[in-house]
Parts: sequence; structure tokens; C-alpha cells
Amino acid sequence: MIVFNLKKMLQKLVIFPLLIASIYGDGEFSVLQSPSSLEWKGNDVLKTDSVKDLVSASVGSWACSNSEFGGLYIRDPFSTPKSSVTVFVDGLDSLSVTAKPQKTYKTVGDSYSIPADFDIWDSEKPSDDIVNVDLEKVDEHSETFANIFAEMPKPPKTPNNLKPELHSEDKLFLAQVTYINAFAEKIKSTGSVPKSLLIRIPVTGLVTAHGEKSPALDDVRKLLSESIENLLEATKQVSSGNALVSLITNKSDGLSRSKRQATAASDNTIDPKKLNIAEYYSADYPVIFNIILWFMVAFALALLAICYVIGDMDPGRDSIIYRMTSTRMKKDN
Repeated sequence: MIVFNLKKMLQKLVIFPLLIASIYGDGEFSVLQSPSSLEWKGNDVLKTDSVKDLVSASVGSWACSNSEFGGLYIRDPFSTPKSSVTVFVDGLDSLSVTAKPQKTYKTVGDSYSIPADFDIWDSEKPSDDIVNVDLEKVDEHSETFANIFAEMPKPPKTPNNLKPELHSEDKLFLAQVTYINAFAEKIKSTGSVPKSLLIRIPVTGLVTAHGEKSPALDDVRKLLSESIENLLEATKQVSSGNALVSLITNKSDGLSRSKRQATAASDNTIDPKKLNIAEYYSADYPVIFNIILWFMVAFALALLAICYVIGDMDPGRDSIIYRMTSTRMKKDN
């Protein structure tokens, strides 16, 4: 009877971690490329609202919020990546690529903070650009894409299980993959990676139309993996490995929902006086503060030393205090 109860307890102990994994398995954050100045450890669960700050901290920028994630270690703060390339796949819980990720973390939540719309890529100074691309709105930005890419790459070969002539979602997906390959070619042609390149590609419509375990979705995963691999190789070639390339997958529709909520919130008029916003300081404030602070510390120490030396001085005849304060007798010649 005791053995039977022990077996029951072991079964519960095994099943319980699996339940936890299923709860937290909303998506994944995979580090595809990272320089030696960054080290990724542990198996912490990453909250989705901390992804943006994590990428910003990785390239040496400010993080706007506190996070309990402890998987990132910055070994050399003076050699952080000069560029970051982040691909968001909305609609899949995971996606495997040919290159084995350096590290993969589970993500939980549905509130990714990524910019919507589109930022133009400046061909003259691509290394200074912050480019945000939402491939859900390919049709709305067709003119912008035409101005950026002088020559678009050929569309990928259509798999047998995708029917772009029958399904609009299939046609949209093939166009999205073509644009990802176009960004890879753009990086190679300019010889530079933007300071920050964020690409969002939604496949929620494909999952709904074909099903999660359909052959069509297998083709979607394969084409998407090949295009991300192409973007990764182009970034490695141009940056000589000094760039952070990450892949984020999210099975829920949190990205679209959070963006819709942000759009609705932006329509409401908010009085800045009611937000209790902190006073703005210029970029020179830390420099001036440190100059004044350490000057006052040095001045106080020097004054203390002078006072101590004068107070401990022997007021003898050979002392400057005696010579300056003694009464001199007049002598008749």
C-alpha cells in the first residue's frame, strides 16, 4: 500500500511541472546571434512586456522598466552590439531555424510593446536608422517599400499546399516572405545594419484558415524559417558578428490586440498636468552634476587638510604665526 501511494505521488510530481510548462508556454524568445560581450544563462521565463527593454539593454540603451529576468549578463559594457534585428512572429508558439539558437527562453503574456506602422529606411545613413516594419499592412505601405528597395527579390516558390490564387492569406504571406528577403538583400547592398530593425509578421490568419497541424502550415514554417535564416546570414556578414539577432514567437493574438488598444488610447485627449510627469532634464545634466559634486568633495577635503595643518602648527619663533602676530620693539640706533 505504501508503494502504491509513493507511485501516485511521483506521478503527481511529474505531471505538475508539465502543467506549469503548458501554462507558461505562450511563446519563445530565441537569441540567434549575439556577440561575446553578452552572455545568456538560465531558464527564466520572460514576460512579454519586458522584451523591448531587454533588447534595448542588450545594445547599451536605457531600459524603461524593471524586470525580474536574470538571463542576460553584460560582460563588456563598452563592446555592446551596434545593431539589433528582431523578428516577431505572431501566431506560432515556436519556430525552428537551421542555425541553432544560442539560447531560448519561454515567454508569457500578450502585451509586446513594439511600434506599429512603418519607419522609412534612410539609404544614406542606414546605421543610424530605427526601422519598424509591420508586414500585416503590406498593401498600405507599397509605395514606401518601392522607394526603399530598388529591386525586389523574386517571390519564393509557391509550395503545393498554399494556394495564393484562392486564399488571400496565402497571397499575403508570400508577399511578406518576399519583403523579409528584400531586407536581407538591402543589408548586403548597403553594407550596414540599421541601429534597430524590428519586423513583425502575423500568421494568425493562416493558422485559422488551414489549422495548426495542416501541411500548409508546415510549408509556412519552412518558408518563414528560410527567410529568417537569410536575414540572419546577411546580418552576420555585414556586422562581423557584432549584432544581436533575436526571434520572438507568440501564439496568442496579443500583439494585434495591444496595438489596437494603444491606437484607441491615443485618440483620447489626456491632460499632461494630471499625469504627474517628472521634470525633464537635459542630456548634459549628469555631466554637470558629476563635475559639481566631485569638485565640492575635493574642495571640502582640501579645506579640511589646510585647517588641520594650521591647527597643529607649533607657534614657535620660527613659525609664520609668531612672526605675523608678535609685537616688535622699536630700537634706537
